Amino acid sequence: MFTELTAKIGEKITIRRFSCFRLGEG
Repeated sequence: MFTELTAKIGEKITIRRFSCFRLGEG
């Protein structure tokens, strides 16, 4: 349960970071 929650949060951070990186590049 805790691991799943951490994975979900990590995924959200990764997606957000990727989006910011893409925005910065474009």
